[in-house]
Formats: sequence, C-alpha cells, structure tokens
Amino acid sequence: MALLFKLSVIDDFQNKMKDTLVTKYGFHIDSPENKIVTDIWNVMQRKLQCCGVSGNANSSTSWAIYKLESHWYTQFVTGRPYVPDTCCRPFSDDNICTGLRPIKGLPSLGPTALHNITMQDNPNINTNGCSEKIQDIPKRDILIVLIFSAVLATLSIINLTMSLCLCKNPRQYDFR
Repeated sequence: MALLFKLSVIDDFQNKMKDTLVTKYGFHIDSPENKIVTDIWNVMQRKLQCCGVSGNANSSTSWAIYKLESHWYTQFVTGRPYVPDTCCRPFSDDNICTGLRPIKGLPSLGPTALHNITMQDNPNINTNGCSEKIQDIPKRDILIVLIFSAVLATLSIINLTMSLCLCKNPRQYDFR
C-alpha cells in the first residue's frame, strides 16, 4: 500500500512538473506566474545539473521535452535553440549544448527512442531529468543523518562506560 502511495505521489509530482514546463516555462513571461515558474526551473536545472522532467538521453521527457512539447520552443522561428542554456553543463560550449551550432547528436537530433539512428555524443548537455535528482536529495541527506547518529551513539556509549567506571570505584581516582 505504501509503495503504491509513493508511486502515485511521484507520478503526480512528475505530471505537475511536466505541465508547468510545457505550458508556463519561458512563455509569456510578462505573466508573474510564468516568470516565477521559469525562474524556478532555471535555478533547479543549474543547481541540480539536470534538464527537463524525467528520464535520460533517450527519453522524450528529459531534455527532449523542450523541443517536442514546450511552448517555449515554439517561440523560435529558426527552430533553435532546442533547450535552454540552463540545461548546459558548467563551463561547456552553450552553442553546441543548446543546438545553436548543430552537431549530429543531441539536441539537434533525437531522442533516439523516436529515431532509429546513431548519434554523436554531446558532453555539453545534461541529459537526465530533474525529477530523479530531486528524489535523490532526501536519500543523500538520510545517509548523512545516519552517519552522524552512529557517531553520536558511539560517543554516548564511550561516555557511559567511562562514567560507570568512575562510579564503580570513586576512591581509586583521587582528584585532589
């Protein structure tokens, strides 16, 4: 039951992410809501080094969602850029990453799930979706809390042991 609930929450979360990215990201940013959505997506993609909603390089909902479904992409008469520069890896070539300078690979071509072609690798673009990156944050934090708790418990046991030794025979230790 809990697993079904978790899967339902993740699915709802991904659907909401997809809806905001497709309909509000970078489109009519004179609207305060769309501007906030765009800013949030930009910060999230930069900080988490992700692009799009979910999946990997072959998914239609990671980087490819921009060129396949988003209103943001329809604003460009030239059909480029394919992805925003916030999808680019730090210190990379943004022109290759966004598709302004096309290569025989992502994002100009693809995703491979839609095209049965071999593509050139593009190391400039983050191809994993943001949903998985967001789900990894609590997992990483839980590990840190567990390590801290184990260290604290060990120190408490040592402290308790030393206290019991002192209480067992207080005359043995002359503190004058």
